[in-house]
Amino acid sequence: MFGKVQSFCFCTFFIAFLCSIEPPQNVLSRYCARLVFRTSLHIAKNTHIRYNQSMSTRCFTMLKPGVLNRRLVGEVISRFEKKGLKLIALKMMQISPELASKHYAEHNGKDFYNALVSYITSAPVVAMVWQGDDCVQIVRKMVGATSPAKAEPGTIRGDYCMHTNHNIIHASDSDESAAREISLFFKDEEIFDWEDNAENWF
Repeated sequence: MFGKVQSFCFCTFFIAFLCSIEPPQNVLSRYCARLVFRTSLHIAKNTHIRYNQSMSTRCFTMLKPGVLNRRLVGEVISRFEKKGLKLIALKMMQISPELASKHYAEHNGKDFYNALVSYITSAPVVAMVWQGDDCVQIVRKMVGATSPAKAEPGTIRGDYCMHTNHNIIHASDSDESAAREISLFFKDEEIFDWEDNAENWF
């Protein structure tokens, strides 16, 4: 659909260009040329807005206790901001065992579950919501593999982690998981979808 609109706009701009070279000779023709030109601008602008909005998704991330102890919070946040992602929610909090059990419900019963809950509740964490085009996929790529030994250099886990049980960041693995996790950690009034005047520069 977007390609068809682009094609239409190109054709109308071309018609307007031809008219500027050899203007229509009567009032009706000039009026029609101006109308086509203005219509193409309107369609292109509104389609561009809808296209960008349809691609925008959200991802929940959480900086674990080790990040605070190692004074890496600013460095990790800076990576996401420099990428062009939009921070729409942020808070430091102490996770209760109840919240931890809900967050890691899919791992309940696994041999590492108790250690996972123990670590995440041992000190405050920094919970965040990021927004952008293909947000989950981009964040996951920046975060790197769960195992630090497999995480590529340049990723957050590849640069800052040595052991899996202390991998310093959690990130949603799908849009569905992101929606569930965001609802666990944030109320609607704690999320601010502010107007980003720089989004077209990324």
